[in-house]
Amino acid sequence: MVHTLAPENKIFTYLKNHSFDDFYNDEIPMRQLCSSPPIKKIILIFFNGKNQGEVIQESSVQTQRLIDMAKVHFNKVEILGPRPSMVEKKVNKFTWSLMIRSDDINQLHNLVNTFEKTYNPPNSISLKIDVDPYYFD
Repeated sequence: MVHTLAPENKIFTYLKNHSFDDFYNDEIPMRQLCSSPPIKKIILIFFNGKNQGEVIQESSVQTQRLIDMAKVHFNKVEILGPRPSMVEKKVNKFTWSLMIRSDDINQLHNLVNTFEKTYNPPNSISLKIDVDPYYFD
């Protein structure tokens, strides 16, 4: 049983008819256009803290640092952001995120590994790295 507000969505036709190949053939052009998985792999980095200004500043500085690293060493990696999370403030903490994506998984992981090993966040900021995120917040 599926509860939905969009019963007319084509996905339900594919499910009902077990036409997974048809779903793939319809879906893949949109994913190519948006550079979404499985076309490119994605990693999200979240910066979290109690002071909104500090979170914005830190996420902006680290995004620029990642962009600079990518230009020099990881030219197949794209960095997008930072931006506030869908719900920017939860439990008195602010969250800003950035997206890193590439079709070269080695460059993607090497960039994030380099960042993780060399990043020393301030005490007021926590960091979360989500590889192959299930959803985009």
